[in-house]
Amino acid sequence: SSAASDVYKRQQYDASAALVAGRLAQLRLALRTTGDQEEARRLRRRIAELRPMLEQCRRLTQLTARYYDRSFCGYGEYRI
Repeated sequence: SSAASDVYKRQQYDASAALVAGRLAQLRLALRTTGDQEEARRLRRRIAELRPMLEQCRRLTQLTARYYDRSFCGYGEYRI
């Protein structure tokens, strides 16, 4: 059913967000403990790349959770 599919999609976005958040936590810990400037630069760049991905996963989770709510129009680039 469509509702089951939506629940599955929401769970997938939730799972993806959790993975990205976990990776960001690992990268931040590595950044705090590294003494190598080049490594710190690479870590900061990767953190900057992953932040938008986490935000997108979170927004898509919210969007799919409220897809059938008629009062909900979406977020910015995500319109329903």
